[in-house]
Amino acid sequence: MVKWDKIKKRVKELKLIPKGVFFPNYDFETVKHHIICSVREIGKTTSLLIFGLVGYEMCGLQTIYVRETTEMRYPKNTRGLFNVVKENGYIEKIFNNKWNDVLLSSRYWYLVRRDEKGNVVEKDINPFCIMVSIEEHEELKSSLNYPLGDLIIVDEFIGKRYRYNEFFMLQDLIKTIIRQRTSAVIFYLANDIDYTSEYFAEFECDEIIKDMKLGDDETYKTEKGTKVHLALLGVAEDVKESREQHNLMYFGFKNPMLSSITGNTEWAFADYPKQYSDLSPIERRIYLRYNGLLVRCDIVTDNNNRLLVFCHKATKFYEDSYILVNVQPMLKNEFYYYGDNVCRFLVDMYSKNRVIFSNNKIGHIFDKFFNVSRNDFL
Repeated sequence: MVKWDKIKKRVKELKLIPKGVFFPNYDFETVKHHIICSVREIGKTTSLLIFGLVGYEMCGLQTIYVRETTEMRYPKNTRGLFNVVKENGYIEKIFNNKWNDVLLSSRYWYLVRRDEKGNVVEKDINPFCIMVSIEEHEELKSSLNYPLGDLIIVDEFIGKRYRYNEFFMLQDLIKTIIRQRTSAVIFYLANDIDYTSEYFAEFECDEIIKDMKLGDDETYKTEKGTKVHLALLGVAEDVKESREQHNLMYFGFKNPMLSSITGNTEWAFADYPKQYSDLSPIERRIYLRYNGLLVRCDIVTDNNNRLLVFCHKATKFYEDSYILVNVQPMLKNEFYYYGDNVCRFLVDMYSKNRVIFSNNKIGHIFDKFFNVSRNDFL
């Protein structure tokens, strides 16, 4: 049985995580799902890998490192995963000089001892970290068997595109890893704080996260009673000043999309053309449904009789509504967006700067739905 409190205590004793760097001092006993979103460079992944190494030394704990695609977990893309750990001499410190390096072989990470010439003179029998991908969830059901794989890190879980049923695929993979154990803890890490992500709807926190700001931290229960911890991490107060100076030197631009880089406390929305006055409606039946959000796209004309599309939030639709979706249609008046003529019209109008929005959030949803960027057309 993993004693998480003892692992935390040991990490603190060894002073492995500097002040101002992410330290997961959370409830691991009753809360098993931890969603951690933040700006970059606060050490989320490295800190958890350190926890995994300390847990391996203390009780044989194995870390399961999860990426979205198999390509992402290939050695060519993950060779540097433990660079910070190695550069700071943490391996020797954790294992009292028994091991001094790590070795990546296919999907497995092993502890090794190298001599002065860099040659491996001893290699651990068991891997301390195993890398898998969400898209492998089916094939791993018969081959993945790690009864000590109790630290699961789902890294960069908010990708550019959410696959159909991706949440199910991920939970199916987690079930394969943990079997019937109750000691496993799962961390979902993201640098992109996009409240429109389908994941937040699946985790049943889409309404909660919309009102959160960087620095907020909340634990809630799903409708069926599962506890989930959600944290939007900001920059520690003692490093804010140096970061602000660095941002001023390199990233002092007004584009709000830079907030994930600079550590701004606002959602990262670009600036979109806003509503004009005196719009005359022509067609009001077109909708976009995206991750539980509904947007109506009215075809209108302005004072100069110029044809525009005005997008705004909607709360309901009707029997004659034409609803574009980017997942499998479920209703008779839902239509898959790819190849759809109405979709082509909307994107064409957007490329001509003829789409306006009630606010930047609606513009952001539009971009996410069509997988386009405002900058593509500027």
